[in-house]
Amino acid sequence: IFGRASDPIVLDQYDQIAADLNTTALDRRDPGWLNNILRAFAVHPDYATHTATDSLVDWLAHHQTPRDDWGPEIPFYQVLNALAHLETDVANRQCERAFDCLVQRQASDGGWGKTDRQWKTFLAVHALRNKALI
Repeated sequence: IFGRASDPIVLDQYDQIAADLNTTALDRRDPGWLNNILRAFAVHPDYATHTATDSLVDWLAHHQTPRDDWGPEIPFYQVLNALAHLETDVANRQCERAFDCLVQRQASDGGWGKTDRQWKTFLAVHALRNKALI
């Protein structure tokens, strides 16, 4: 939102997206779309604590796998980074589990990801920093 968090046009768009989330079951939504919405809501000062964000975080909690990721359709590093911006118990529990997975995914050079390594390493480090782990 880059300095436009209070702009009425931006707020209207966020309101429309939040309302739209309530009209169709989250399981019927594209996981990539849900990921992008979570990332947008997590960094907005008003929407980080919105009920729509809570719904997305709860939905993700039910999709976190025994491997501590969210399955192949949900981008691990982006979701971890978005959750690390939030201060809810549900988001924090998912982060704790995902940080265990993050340790296993770290390459010998200290970075993350097989592709887009700089981006994924940034997302991982930023998530760790947001949770004061580094």
